[in-house]
Amino acid sequence: MASGGTYAYPDRAIETADTQNVLYDFGNFTLEWDHAGGLSKGLYGRSYGVAFIANNGTLVVNREGWEVILETENDRNKTELIELQPADSQDHMKHVQNFISCVRSRQKPICEIEAGYNAALLAHMGNIAYRTGNKLYWNETQGNFKDDAKANALLKPVYREPWKFPNL
Repeated sequence: MASGGTYAYPDRAIETADTQNVLYDFGNFTLEWDHAGGLSKGLYGRSYGVAFIANNGTLVVNREGWEVILETENDRNKTELIELQPADSQDHMKHVQNFISCVRSRQKPICEIEAGYNAALLAHMGNIAYRTGNKLYWNETQGNFKDDAKANALLKPVYREPWKFPNL
């Protein structure tokens, strides 16, 4: 389920909220995605990135690097502090080069397509939940939302003629 709106850039012609909160219920854990447009500083003093908040600590990651922020209980650290580990400035280019090399060689890339699929799927689910205003239930085997025609209609884009959605 999702909530949000177009608050940071109300005069822009955009279809997706620039400020959004999405909750994903996986049964044994909950994932929360917060997106805030128009801010120069995000969580943990970073301009962008992702934070994985867990019981023993928080892993903060972006293209600048990663770090582990401590969680404490009764004045005791629950895990080891790991200060900012700077990223290699060529990491993005290395992924691009690896992808191109794998297209040529037919080898599996460092980051397989399923990782990108899963990340994109969650982002699309959040945006569809926001657009419909519905709490959605994903049917993994069917590849659609359970009992929600409005949400399922947003799974594939509507192309302007003469373009068509490709069939595989």
